[in-house]
Amino acid sequence: MSVSTLGQKRPARASAFVAAAALAGAAMVAAAGFSSCSSDVFASYRNSGQDFILGKGLSPGNVDLGLANYENPGLWTWSWRGSSDASTFNYMDLISQGTVGTTATSGPSTLSASSEVYLLRLNNLIANGDFETALTGDWSADVGPPTASITAGPAGKIHGLDSLIMAMAANSSVRYRLQALADVPTSTSAHGYKWAMFLGSADFHYSLQDWGTAFLPGNVIVANQQVQAGAADFIILPGLLDSLSLYNTTSALTFGSNGPEGATIDDVRVLRKDITGYALRLLLRPTDTSPSLVIGQYEFSVWVKKSPLSAYITNTAGKNPYAAMKVTLSMNEIAPMPSVQIQQAFDVTPGGGTGNDASSGWTRLVLRMRSGINFIESVSGSFASRTVPVLELGISPTDSTSLLDIDSGEILIAQPELRFYLNGY
Repeated sequence: MSVSTLGQKRPARASAFVAAAALAGAAMVAAAGFSSCSSDVFASYRNSGQDFILGKGLSPGNVDLGLANYENPGLWTWSWRGSSDASTFNYMDLISQGTVGTTATSGPSTLSASSEVYLLRLNNLIANGDFETALTGDWSADVGPPTASITAGPAGKIHGLDSLIMAMAANSSVRYRLQALADVPTSTSAHGYKWAMFLGSADFHYSLQDWGTAFLPGNVIVANQQVQAGAADFIILPGLLDSLSLYNTTSALTFGSNGPEGATIDDVRVLRKDITGYALRLLLRPTDTSPSLVIGQYEFSVWVKKSPLSAYITNTAGKNPYAAMKVTLSMNEIAPMPSVQIQQAFDVTPGGGTGNDASSGWTRLVLRMRSGINFIESVSGSFASRTVPVLELGISPTDSTSLLDIDSGEILIAQPELRFYLNGY
């Protein structure tokens, strides 16, 4: 399967063509069962309240997150399973949380009290990145002259109860052993990472070095790079993003330089660099929906809510597990190429997006195809007659529209829906 590329746009098509194509496709699928002239064979297509994936909810029978079935249509799977060596670690989790319990209404959609709830989480690959528990031997400070010290404490903390405090003399360092990352990079399975953190008001340098060598300029694998710090700034470490072959069993992220430095850091997050589009996704053939998919305009939605056990990373008391600050929905046509690709990142923080505050209770995120844009007829046959997946729906607890965003968070999700609009919205 060729993974769709996000963000492409297609020129608008006349609404008359949209409606005509939709009706033609529907007729081809439904005509055999409707001989009575009084029957409206297009009733389901005229009803914008019809959920085309009503039978594809987030229930155990519709979810298969293993490697063997990640390309199977009609099942919710992980979009990243086919990326490099991504089959060896669960970069995301989907955890059952029971049912909603109470109803909510938004537009034509009502969240059923019996809808199943799942926690969708993008995992942070560094353990104790909030420094709220004791440091392990995977953090190390040079001993003996020149010296460095490392401690987790409340003095000058940024978020939560503790932050990591580093003090380094000239030519000394504090290091984190990369082999301790959760997905365990090896010499034969090396890959790069994205790093982000908050830091206090101090400048510092960082580099890649061997875990077992003394801190000397000649031992730096990637040249020292300076981070200009401000009070509790959010930063992404540049220069490490392309170091795919340098993360191995002996590599270490090293803080320090040839001059004395000190720094306070907190809420470190690490994600794989070479995996893009982290998402829970559903591949659909025309026959996987009811009624069958036809050419036209669609709306994909899902209900979301902040987990009471997670905290926004920007909160004063923020600590793991972090609440997702953005959720990305996508509707991607699989083929032919070029194809229609629609995605949007929703800010789900308090005040972040109109009507999208996930902390206030269940809220419905809605992704619509732009007016005049519709899926495309295949050169080799009609959309409705294809026997392979034609549409990919995706839900991600981060901003998948930005290559720089590495918000590793979690959010509660329920009742994904796909609706069809025959005559526009």
